[in-house]
Formats: sequence, C-alpha cells, structure tokens
Amino acid sequence: MNIPIYSFLHIFSLITILANTNSARIANDPDVELLRHEMRMFWEGMAHLLAKGETLYPDRDYTLQFELDYTNHGRRIVRQTLVSTDEIRKLTEQREDGKTHTSILWMHGDPEVVDRVVMKNQEHDAEHYAGPMFPLFWVFLPDGRPLHVHLNEGATIERLETDNLYLIKSMRKRVELPLLITVDRDRDWLPRKIVIGDEETVIEVTDFGLDNGRWFPIKGQGSSKKTDDDGQIVRGREQFSFSVSGFQFNTPIDPNDYSIDLGTLHDGVLVSNETTGEEFIVGENQDRTRIYEQFSPDLPLNPRIEGINTEGIDIFRKPQNDSTIRWIALVIVFIVAICVVGAFTWRSRSAVMNR
Repeated sequence: MNIPIYSFLHIFSLITILANTNSARIANDPDVELLRHEMRMFWEGMAHLLAKGETLYPDRDYTLQFELDYTNHGRRIVRQTLVSTDEIRKLTEQREDGKTHTSILWMHGDPEVVDRVVMKNQEHDAEHYAGPMFPLFWVFLPDGRPLHVHLNEGATIERLETDNLYLIKSMRKRVELPLLITVDRDRDWLPRKIVIGDEETVIEVTDFGLDNGRWFPIKGQGSSKKTDDDGQIVRGREQFSFSVSGFQFNTPIDPNDYSIDLGTLHDGVLVSNETTGEEFIVGENQDRTRIYEQFSPDLPLNPRIEGINTEGIDIFRKPQNDSTIRWIALVIVFIVAICVVGAFTWRSRSAVMNR
C-alpha cells in the first residue's frame, strides 16, 4: 500500500501544531495549585533564617547595614544600622515574638545602649509582615508576604519562555500599586526581579548562594524614585546595590531572643506600652539625664533631654493610675469652687459698702 508523501507531511504538521499549542498552554496557563503547593513547601521548610549584609547608596552619605533573624511562625528580628561617612550610627530594631511587637531605639552616641523601648500587640501573623523593609528583605519576602500567600490573595502567575522562570502579578497591600515578581523555580522559588508600581522601585538579584541545601540571594542591584499621589516625581531615580556577608538556614531557635528583658536595661531608658498606655523610666530615680550624660556626652543638653529618640513624648512624665487622676481632678474642682465662692463673697461685700 502506497501512502502519498504529502500525507506524512500533513501528519507531521498536525503533530507540530498540537505540540506548539500544548507548549503555549503550559507557558501561559500553569498548574497553579501545583506551583502554590511547591512554594508553600519551600516556605515551610525554611523554619529559621539568619542573614546579614549591607545596602550601598552611591548618591547618599551613608550605608545601610542590616541583620535579619526570621522564622516562618511569627518570630522575627529586623535590625538596621545607618553608617554615615563620619561614622555616626543610628540603630533601630524591631522584634516580634508571636504576641508582642517591640521597637528598640538606640543611643546616638553608643549604638549598643538602648535609649527607648516601645511595645504593643503584634498585629500580623506568621505570613504577614509590615515592618521596615530593605532591598534584600523585599527579595526574600516581597511586600512582607510569602509567594504562596500572594497567590492565595488573588495574584496571578504565568510561565515565561526561558530558564524556568515565572511571573507573579500581585498588588501591594498598604498602597494600591502593582507588584511584578519574576521568580526562579530552580532557585527555591526565590525572586530574581521585583518591580513596584510604574518602576518606582526595581530590584534585581545578580547572584545566589547555597546553605544547608537551600538557595539565598547574596548580591543584587536596583534603583528607585519617589513620586507623590499625583504621580509627580519628588525624588529622582537613585541607584543602590546590596550584598550578603553571611546567611544560615534552620539553626536552633531560642524563643527568648525575640523579646526584650526589661531587667537588663540601663537606668534612664524610657519604656512605653502602647497597648496598656503604661509608660515609665527604668530606675528608681526616674531620671533621663544621667543616661544621656554617660552615653551621648557630645550632644547639647537641651536636645539630649527634650528631643532625642522620644518622638514627642514627655520623657519626664510618670505613669499615673486612674485613682491618681481622679484625685487631681477633685483637687482642681475644689480650688475652682473656693475661687468662685471667694469672688462672689467679695462682690457682695463691695455692694454693701457702696450703699
């Protein structure tokens, strides 16, 4: 039986068309549930991350040093140090232990001495973070959420044509800006590129490292610009780069590391609890002067007492309970009543004398 040659060509063409159609379907319509499951498994396998490094801003006069201690069950420490060209450091730290969020502000003159502690209820769960962010943190946890959470909250995903990359189209939570995340399936679903808004910020990973069988971004670069609500540029585009000097996965976790022991603080540290409204100064003397004189002696007296790291809170105000406040109010009312009665009596006597 003779089969015309064109029949073989026709069959081959059909097979090619079907293969291309299937390839296009895989590229543009991936199995979202499978990918979501993979992302979640990688995230849950990362029980604990320790990382440190720095972000360089060539157009600024400082470097941002960062330390990250992050668990996937709601405990985290984010520490940032601004190192300027004249070596003056300003250090802030955020700690969350799963229940309490603690902000620690440090002395200008000594970044190892606590100046003020602010505590409140931890508002976000293990899969949502809303504290300070920096470029590496954005790559590790875009907009404070793992990738599978982005998909759970309405993001879409499509496969790109090269290198097993996927594009996640999401939105920022706190501001209505598009968020494009290009992720690498071969690098434990870590982002290779992040674009926020109309390229207000662009972050690209240039190198990955490996520890304990897991990948992590160790070098990157990017740029950012600042615009107002009308889209007008407030600050022109500036370049930055980041590098990681060390990272470890799944080291032992000490739950006590994520809270602060108030008993270890120096006298003079201001402690504020925004949940209870309580505020006090550590030490029997309730005095902030000595701690500034000891650790920030180069600062002028008035700013060191009235303005440094207090964010407008009266640092000399002591906590007062409700009974104290009511007693003060009664005294004020009593004094006002005496004044009114005295004024009325004086007017009455004056009227009698004038008759």
